Amino acid sequence: LLNRRNGEYRLTSNHRHDFQNSSTSQDRHTSSPSRDIAPPTPQPIEAEYSQTTSDLKQLQTQLQGLADNLPGVIYHSIVTPDGKEDFSYISPGCRDLYGLEPEAMMQNPQLMWDAVLPEDLEALRASIEQSRSTLQPWRWQGRIYTSQGTVKWIQGIARPELHPDGTLYWDGLLLDISDLKQAEIELKNEHISAQVQAEQALQNSEALLRLVTDKMRDLV
Repeated sequence: LLNRRNGEYRLTSNHRHDFQNSSTSQDRHTSSPSRDIAPPTPQPIEAEYSQTTSDLKQLQTQLQGLADNLPGVIYHSIVTPDGKEDFSYISPGCRDLYGLEPEAMMQNPQLMWDAVLPEDLEALRASIEQSRSTLQPWRWQGRIYTSQGTVKWIQGIARPELHPDGTLYWDGLLLDISDLKQAEIELKNEHISAQVQAEQALQNSEALLRLVTDKMRDLV
C-alpha cells in the first residue's frame, strides 16, 4: 500500500498480482476433481456369516443325498403330551419299503400303523411304551404289508428325546430285514430237519439193537 498526501491508500501492482495469484491458486484447489472412493470392504462378521450359510447348505445337500440313498427309512416324529403324532420328516426310502410316498405318510401317520400285521401290533405298542417310559432306545422286529400286499420283515430303531413341555421327539430308522428272516427260517428248518433225522436214526439204532439182542437170546 502507498500512503498518499491526501490520505488515500492505493493498492500497488505487486500486491494486486499477489492477490490474483492467491485467488487463482484457491480456485485451482477448490475446483480440483475428486478421486473415486472404493466401496467399503465387507466387515469380518458379514464374511463369517456368509461362509457359515454356505457350509450349512452344503451339509444339508450331503445329508439329503445320504438319506435318499440309504436302504431304509429315516424319520423324525413328534408326539405331543395329548398323544397326537406327526412326522416332520420321512425319507424317500419309504417308497421301496412301504410302497407309499413320503408326503402321504407325513400327512397321515396312521398309514404306518395300518401297515403292521395285526398279530404284531401288540408287541409293537409294548416296545414303544417301554422306550417312552424309560427313554431308552427303541428296537423292534415285526411284519408289515406293503401297498402291493407283500409281507416284509422290518427292524425298527429309534432314539426318544423328552422335552420340558412333555413333547416326545423320535429320531428313527426302519430297515428291510426280510432276507435275514428268510435265512433264519431256512436255517431253523434245516436244524429241525437235522434233529428229526437224528431222532429217526436213534430210533432205528434202538430197533436194530433190540433185534440183535433177541437173536442172541435165541442162539443162547
